[in-house]
Amino acid sequence: MNKIIFSTRLRALRKATGLTQADLGRVLGGTQSFIKHLEMGDSFPNIDNFLAIAEYFHVTTDYLFGRTDDPHHTDINPAIRTA
Repeated sequence: MNKIIFSTRLRALRKATGLTQADLGRVLGGTQSFIKHLEMGDSFPNIDNFLAIAEYFHVTTDYLFGRTDDPHHTDINPAIRTA
């Protein structure tokens, strides 16, 4: 997992929606400082906050992880599909 990709994408998503760091912190039940550290790549959110970020911005976790450049990519690898 690349923290730089995550932090860059989080910042871009936040700015594209016109939110301040404090606004996003409140959405996630955190603080402006929490978002600042995420955007600087100093820390990574716990799984609950990571999923909340993806849900709030309507993007996939793969996009936030840097596994795809398509924020809405949902194609599952056929090799790992379950019946």
